[in-house]
Amino acid sequence: MACFHAEAQILSDTWANTQGEYCARNPREVLIGCFVAVLILSLGLFWFRVETDPQRLWVGRGSRALADTQAYEVGSASQ
Repeated sequence: MACFHAEAQILSDTWANTQGEYCARNPREVLIGCFVAVLILSLGLFWFRVETDPQRLWVGRGSRALADTQAYEVGSASQ
């Protein structure tokens, strides 16, 4: 177990050192890459909508409770 820990420590140190050197030597590319990644990941906000109806929040779409509630609402609305 101690051997694995030492190897994992060396591997993580090497990886962190390599990443640090790359970022220090290529700051423009790193900043542009981060900016592009943020833009791509932010595209999901265009499809984001807030659901405020508690019935749609807590009841599954195909559930029997939803069907029963809708049938009750349709029946009581016609009276």
